[in-house]
Amino acid sequence: MIESMLEYHFSMNNLVQYSVDEILNYGCWCQLENPDLYQYHKGPPVDNIDRKCQNRKRCHKCITMDTEGTCDPSSQVYQAHYDITGKKFVCQSTGNECVDNTCQCDVDFVNSLIFSLHEMNNYYVNSYGWNPAEQCHANPFARGAADNCCGTYPKRYPYFSDSGARSCCNGKVFSTSTNECCGETLVGLGGCAPTVPPTEPPCPCENGGTCVTTETGTVCDCLAGYSGSLCEWSSCQPDPCGDHGSCLDTSSTGLLTLISWL
Repeated sequence: MIESMLEYHFSMNNLVQYSVDEILNYGCWCQLENPDLYQYHKGPPVDNIDRKCQNRKRCHKCITMDTEGTCDPSSQVYQAHYDITGKKFVCQSTGNECVDNTCQCDVDFVNSLIFSLHEMNNYYVNSYGWNPAEQCHANPFARGAADNCCGTYPKRYPYFSDSGARSCCNGKVFSTSTNECCGETLVGLGGCAPTVPPTEPPCPCENGGTCVTTETGTVCDCLAGYSGSLCEWSSCQPDPCGDHGSCLDTSSTGLLTLISWL
């Protein structure tokens, strides 16, 4: 799929001076054609073309890590169409994360590679004498084996967390001894605003009523002599006397006095 997309991309953008075969047998990380040379995907990239191939490899590795080995990117079949206006390939979503993420990794590689082709150096091409077995070696100063991934597809990549000493924030790996992540913003250690605990809304119950939380919500427990959903009604409210007298609330004694007049 990579080979066919590159050939189509070169044809549509009149890049006939570049050889897809040479690119797929290039540097350390662009050894993509011969499976016997996959083992030399290591060491620092020789240039930006090789770095694009490394990014694709790392993206694939995160797919495997994120799915605990249940998704093999090398065996996925996906579909991508060429956007003539944008001059780039676009993945067709299938709803399958394994397939869709693999497509994103590969399409991002093909689309971004175009901008680095001018750096291509025949010195790193196998057919010109480059030997990855002799030139590509693992970094002896590597921190450790990757055990986590950072970022979102297709820019997701693996990193070594060093037992929590390193973490990820919005696509960037940082040292937890000097920085911290506030939402999606990386700041200096202690730079996050303190978390303010949520405050409970004031109790709406009136006339000394108290709020009681139940499974169905909050209700008011009213004092003697008061009623209503918010304890808003007393013995004399609404006034039972109307225009014929006045009501004297003596709820503390349990009595209601009606004073009338002619």
